[in-house]
Amino acid sequence: EFQHEACLQALVQHLPGRLCEFKAQGLANTLHGLGLLRFQNQDLLQSLCVHVTGRIAEFNEQNLANTICAVGRLGFRHMGLLRASRSWLGVVDGVTEARELPRVPPGRAAELSLLGIVSIAHGLALLFRAR
Repeated sequence: EFQHEACLQALVQHLPGRLCEFKAQGLANTLHGLGLLRFQNQDLLQSLCVHVTGRIAEFNEQNLANTICAVGRLGFRHMGLLRASRSWLGVVDGVTEARELPRVPPGRAAELSLLGIVSIAHGLALLFRAR
């Protein structure tokens, strides 16, 4: 299992201040890579999840699936990210929750491909089996 510690520590130090430069795919790919490496730096994951939550409307199906699978693989439950993901899918319970989330086009769940459904379900299974 490859983990170049100096590289990962540089990532921890410099990435949070540059997240606004990333496109949605770059954010999802970063989380995906961290998940594959099983690299669990709580501060970095928190920064990424907070940032992704605010930009969830920019995500496509694959970005969302990769993100959910990554946090699932890492066992990192970020409730803001989970609420934003539910909003992306069109599953919002309560007026307060809807006001707190970024504007997302309604009901994308109906547009998901079979692969998207399976990938998101897999990520959620990993996440909720983790604890």
